[in-house]
Amino acid sequence: MYPYKKIKLPDGTTRDEHRLMVEAKLGRKLTFNEIVHHRDGDGRHNVYSNFRLITRSKHTKHHLKKGDVKLGIRCPSEEEKQRLRLLHASVDEKTARRIKYGNEIPKKLCAELKISKHVISKIRNGRTWGYL
Repeated sequence: MYPYKKIKLPDGTTRDEHRLMVEAKLGRKLTFNEIVHHRDGDGRHNVYSNFRLITRSKHTKHHLKKGDVKLGIRCPSEEEKQRLRLLHASVDEKTARRIKYGNEIPKKLCAELKISKHVISKIRNGRTWGYL
């Protein structure tokens, strides 16, 4: 995957060159759901013949079928699983209630309890200690 060419605009923001080119050709802004796909896979090869305007859904399906992206499922290594088990095990029910119902800042909790933001997020979203 190649990084896209960026263009700095007068207001100081940057935009992808290929999107600006297609917007200029169409005479309108692209919607969030419109993707400019590079046919040859090179995100720096910005010529109109290399562009294909498709929906976000079709773009995702194309890359899933091609196999260059996977669904958001990643298998953690055994080491990572063990580390996560230890982090979760270090939180007892009283601490889990404090995390879930307290208004403390996650960064402060991480430092004090020696746990990751991931553990705090899972507790607050009910993915662990869900019965609380």
